[in-house]
Amino acid sequence: MPGHKKALFESLRSLGYRIDSPNDFLPAIVHGGGPKSGVVGVSVAESSQFASALLLSSVPGRWDVQITDGHPDNLPYVTMTREMIETFPVQGGDYAIEPDASSASYFWAAAHLLDCPLTIHQWPDSHWQVDTRFPAYLPLPATVSRETDLGDSILTAIAMAPFAAHPTAFTDLGRLRVQECERVLALRTELSRLGAMVQEVGDTLIVSPSSHLLHGGTVQTYHDHRIAMSLSLIGLKVPGVIIHDPACIRKTFPNFYLKWADTPPNGLGGSILDPVTRQTLPVHSLVVPATI
Repeated sequence: MPGHKKALFESLRSLGYRIDSPNDFLPAIVHGGGPKSGVVGVSVAESSQFASALLLSSVPGRWDVQITDGHPDNLPYVTMTREMIETFPVQGGDYAIEPDASSASYFWAAAHLLDCPLTIHQWPDSHWQVDTRFPAYLPLPATVSRETDLGDSILTAIAMAPFAAHPTAFTDLGRLRVQECERVLALRTELSRLGAMVQEVGDTLIVSPSSHLLHGGTVQTYHDHRIAMSLSLIGLKVPGVIIHDPACIRKTFPNFYLKWADTPPNGLGGSILDPVTRQTLPVHSLVVPATI
């Protein structure tokens, strides 16, 4: 997401902490001082991660967290954080971390587009993650909302939409504009670059059936892992799609392209080519070193 941290910094300052930063961007110096009891309000207008960060620190920090604006599209992630805190074994013990449903959405989508059977092991069943709903949106309905239906996996659904049998309206996308990149603009631009029929109306993207118009080309990823992985779906059906800066997937899924190309049952069994030599890249070369 963008570097601006004003909402988080203001929340910490309201508790009495001193934070030095240029214009509320990183880098920043946080001056400690131990726990500071109190009630801290935080906005989730820009990111639910600010609220989650404060919640995770609330026990040692001795503060209570209140959400000052309850945007529905952010609250599922806040709720998940609260549930994790409630169930975490603070006195010690084992704690199972669910697999990421948002990242699994690309493979649900791939199986749907290719009309092939797929098994995703250890699919989360707690329903904490909003994107566990993704399989219920296959095939795509006429309308999908970022507020009430899906979380990050709505990007996956948007990339699938040119192959749908009917126009699909993706609504309430305003939050996507302030994440790792301006995702609404990015998806409209890059899908259109490949020939898809995409219309932007306010915070809605309307994608019309246009698989017959799709063609190869180089798409930009805007250093955004989810833009890269979503647009890779087009390459499953359309030859010649070149992903610029595919290594940006390292943020959340460094072996994504390995899973794309590895032989079943460990992967989809696809071929990923070097854009210059047009030679198939060896599977072992497709793991991008993760970053912290």
